[in-house]
Amino acid sequence: MSNSASSQPQQLFCSGQIVALDNTNSVFYGEIIQTIPQRQMCWVRAIALSLKARDWDVTAKLPGSENKDSETQIIDLHRNVDLLFPLDLFRVAFDTELIPLLSKIDLSHHSCLNDTQTSRQYLNQFLKEIWQINQSKFQV
Repeated sequence: MSNSASSQPQQLFCSGQIVALDNTNSVFYGEIIQTIPQRQMCWVRAIALSLKARDWDVTAKLPGSENKDSETQIIDLHRNVDLLFPLDLFRVAFDTELIPLLSKIDLSHHSCLNDTQTSRQYLNQFLKEIWQINQSKFQV
């Protein structure tokens, strides 16, 4: 008799829940669209990517980037693709980190990078790093 508890994801998320995926100096935020418990995967709609400016040098491309005081830059990912990811890479996003983040996503705010092509480049770089670190979790 097999132990089904070991094959189940440690944490199940529900549709509409905001989750985070941490990397060394960046955090991806997304909304759960659908979970696929049998495969331990989920569809996630990208919301934003929070980056440490000194590591990604985002400030050089931001409009109004004369203000270098902010160590973290927010990249708006609303116009990017939905992703299929392993459930166990995510954690629940806390309200205390989401409220300031969502206020910066306002397109009129200068601290948010909202250029679609540039945001895709940052997202692609982030995804490559996550994939390299977690290749075994992406195996079918």
